[in-house]
Amino acid sequence: MTSFRPQAAPPRRRFFSARRRLPTLAAILSALLVATLAGCASPGGDRAGNSPADTTAGSDWQPSLNRVVGRVYSVDLSLSYVVIDLSPYAEAQPSTGSIIITRRDDLTPTARLQVTAFRRGRTLGAQIIAGQPVPGDEVVLPNP
Repeated sequence: MTSFRPQAAPPRRRFFSARRRLPTLAAILSALLVATLAGCASPGGDRAGNSPADTTAGSDWQPSLNRVVGRVYSVDLSLSYVVIDLSPYAEAQPSTGSIIITRRDDLTPTARLQVTAFRRGRTLGAQIIAGQPVPGDEVVLPNP
């Protein structure tokens, strides 16, 4: 009677050895570095040839003084109630009774809300005073 003995698998030959991988990796990283830094070497300005200082001079653009609080999570129009998901990166949190504003991504205001006492973690409740917010609207604390 012969016994069955599994044969050991022959040792596998490594296709990419450490010696072959290192120069290849170095070449790829060097190419990425050169491609990234090549964009930094381009001259500033717009397509018309204006320098960056010329494009901002006389511009009436100003940063918004409103502070982003979060986004509208859900809306119940029958109860005039909104649930807001607060941003973990918000600089200021609204207090109970304060007025907040919702707006679309194009900064068009959609509603005015009054903050209620409901708050759990990063969830905040608010009563609709005017307007009609929709889920996804940005919530901001207006400039004091």
